[in-house]
Amino acid sequence: MATNRRFPRYLLLIALFFIGAASLLQAQTAGYFMQMEDGKPRFIQRLVWHGGENALRYEALIERQEDGNFRRYLLESTTLSYMYISLPPGEYRFCIITYDILDRPVETSPWVPLEVRPALQPEILPTPAKLIESADDRFHSLEFDAKNVVPDAEIFLRRQDGTLVAPISTVVAGNGSLRLHFNREQLLAGEYELIVINPGGLEASTDVVIVEVEVEQTKGIKPLGFVICDMGMSFSPQVISLYGNAQPLYVAFAAHINTGFKVPSGIHIGPEFTVSVMIDEELDQSLEVGFNLLIKKWMAGERMAFNFRIGAEYGVLPEELSDIEKIKSNIGVSFFWLVYNKFYVEAGVEHLNYFVYNAPNGFMRLRFGFGVQF
Repeated sequence: MATNRRFPRYLLLIALFFIGAASLLQAQTAGYFMQMEDGKPRFIQRLVWHGGENALRYEALIERQEDGNFRRYLLESTTLSYMYISLPPGEYRFCIITYDILDRPVETSPWVPLEVRPALQPEILPTPAKLIESADDRFHSLEFDAKNVVPDAEIFLRRQDGTLVAPISTVVAGNGSLRLHFNREQLLAGEYELIVINPGGLEASTDVVIVEVEVEQTKGIKPLGFVICDMGMSFSPQVISLYGNAQPLYVAFAAHINTGFKVPSGIHIGPEFTVSVMIDEELDQSLEVGFNLLIKKWMAGERMAFNFRIGAEYGVLPEELSDIEKIKSNIGVSFFWLVYNKFYVEAGVEHLNYFVYNAPNGFMRLRFGFGVQF
């Protein structure tokens, strides 16, 4: 009896075809690494795929984009399910073609995009960093001059204690400037090192960057200039005798104007002129003019200060008093606070000394005032 020996052979070929076609072929990129050749960095790309396990071999077809069109650039063959290649910078796509045991192409994967960037060595130029404050004073920005920094570079600051401070956002400008944005609470005054790492591990760092962050100031308060001027009113309750003498007690209302010139160590110093009206316990009134040397020592932020004043007052009215009775010296200290914008309040104490030989010297009076500063 005759048998068809060709039938099993056809079955075998058909079975092999369906086995090869049954697996879905998928290709993808699996990262890259960098190696040095002749002192220059070069990126190595790794292509991987899965499916087509019964294939005899694989071909990787790589096309490069030129003038908006893709053209064949490279065709590589391998029996493995991965491949290492080194492509110059550019836009590519690739697909994987499987070949069966008869070395015939049986399946092609979908196209996979591939972008190859140049291996750039970042460089931080030795120009001073610029500290920029936002208009609402919520953020700080540091600006550096740099070269070869790519947009997705890893950039951060490192404090001297090793703490890393990452910016909330980074802007790499086309003119070579690098701007890092931080929350105000992140960027404390101190010393930092700037570190930039481009893709592939190419790294650059600066010397220590000294960041000086100004203390937060109240909205509307600007740093004080070289010259300031205060104009205001004050009220002094009854004078308190330190020696229990019979000096009449009185209250005083005064107008003040002073000018201060800025000197080192956060100090303004200048003259102060006063005109005051005093009313004693018998409701008699007197008018006095005064001159003081005012020293204003500012605290952090230039919102608060201690005022030190020393000077003299002269009684203009009543006229029947002798010249010696019209003069008294004055020395005092007060706390000064710019509450909002240019408006201030003041509170302190003063010591008065009368130049009258038949009366003990030494009187104290409180001082409460308010006004504006220019």
